[in-house]
Amino acid sequence: MDASPAAGPGDRFRILASRVDDRSFQPDHDGHRVVWNNDPANPTRTAAQIFSAHAQAVTAANRPRTARPGRTPPGPAGHPRNQTMPLALPPRPTLLFQGDSITDAGRDRTVAGDLGHGYAALAAGRLRAARPGLTVLNHAVSGDRLTDLADRWEQDTLAHRPDLVSVLVGVNDTWRSHDSGLASPADAWEETYRRLLTGLRERCGSRLVLIEPFLVPVTDAQWEWRPDLDARIHAVRRLAAEFDARLLAADGLLNQAARSAGGPEPIAADGVHPTPLGHQLLAEAWAALVLAR
Repeated sequence: MDASPAAGPGDRFRILASRVDDRSFQPDHDGHRVVWNNDPANPTRTAAQIFSAHAQAVTAANRPRTARPGRTPPGPAGHPRNQTMPLALPPRPTLLFQGDSITDAGRDRTVAGDLGHGYAALAAGRLRAARPGLTVLNHAVSGDRLTDLADRWEQDTLAHRPDLVSVLVGVNDTWRSHDSGLASPADAWEETYRRLLTGLRERCGSRLVLIEPFLVPVTDAQWEWRPDLDARIHAVRRLAAEFDARLLAADGLLNQAARSAGGPEPIAADGVHPTPLGHQLLAEAWAALVLAR
């Protein structure tokens, strides 16, 4: 079901619905499915009630937790505030990308300032066009889990005092828990992530873009990853609200793109690492968040 109000750009949204939750329909941009009975005798078949069910699912998933002392309160309904305004940055700002192989994207460590061949380089190009004098650093490291990122957070992030930090991490925590038995409980993972962001806010006052970890399953085994990864996705959404970050809802975005493309391979051939098209989609969404276009 595709509802496209006439109010203009930004009001377009899509809900994927199925009579049975057989996993043939990928999650929508908010990461939720709506399942309903299409029997004409069943009143729940109306579009309004389907939309209502979707809205209730999104509201429940993003309901903010009670704020703890010293934390930035979330915006309305637990969402980051001012998502439609360009991020305010100082003159000649520094942007730093952090994460794992998806962000690393084959960057050449022997070349100063190399950004790799993925969404980070593409997004940086778009932002540079709008913000002359921008310095961009990519310090992502292939294979990193959150604990690895935490170990190098001081020297690879805080030491550079960036004005804007973009973070994408989490899928390796899920992946390694399944193939190597390396435990990474979602609650502890969220607290570690929160600690890193708290230190960044206190030391640098950086603005934030948080990108959801994502998975575009290409095998039956990868569907078994979903509960673990979904818990991390919701943790990132809570953190984005708590730290007033721009949130890139990458999981729904790329799964919807895979549906439109007829399968996951054009978007992420192994389910985890984006193809050039997948990177392009991420870069476009990232630039739209930061530049509010």
